[in-house]
Amino acid sequence: FAMGAAGADDYPGILLYEYARATVLFGAGVQNAKGSGMMIMNGSSAIADNAIFSGASGHGIQLENGRVWAREADCSNAGKVGIYARDASIIAADRAICEGCAEWGVLAQGASTINCSGVVARNCGGLEMTGGIGAFRGSTINAEGADCSGCVGPNAVFADCGSMVNANYANLSGSGGRGVGVSGGSTVNAQGADCS
Repeated sequence: FAMGAAGADDYPGILLYEYARATVLFGAGVQNAKGSGMMIMNGSSAIADNAIFSGASGHGIQLENGRVWAREADCSNAGKVGIYARDASIIAADRAICEGCAEWGVLAQGASTINCSGVVARNCGGLEMTGGIGAFRGSTINAEGADCSGCVGPNAVFADCGSMVNANYANLSGSGGRGVGVSGGSTVNAQGADCS
């Protein structure tokens, strides 16, 4: 369903808290959420394969110490990040759609792991430290074959502070800055990637 105008400006479409569990049906979800489309916190988990969380004012899917299976989920056009994991969260989001997000398409922080091979994170980012895929503070993102073309931020893919990104065979072309950025003892594997 699509959220209306009532309620506080930061209401998530779906909130799971303190070891809660949920399954979002195939093709269902919350569009145009005033906060995050789905927020998963404190040991909670969800199955949301092929779910729709597009147009969220905040993040499409946001995790803080949670888990989600969101393969082929639509988190496009988020006002912040399409898929965001922090605090040792784990996300499986192969072939998810995170294009057109204002900050990052996919972002992992604080020892989180995101497996998102084939993710579409085109045309993401802004003028600050944003882009298609970002991994920070000991996080890992597996994004082989990702499409991060046309990202506006300074890096289509960026890893910092001991993080690792696998972007082999990714399309990183047309970035407003670098195709790949690495700092702080991090690693980006980009064999066969297009950084033109």
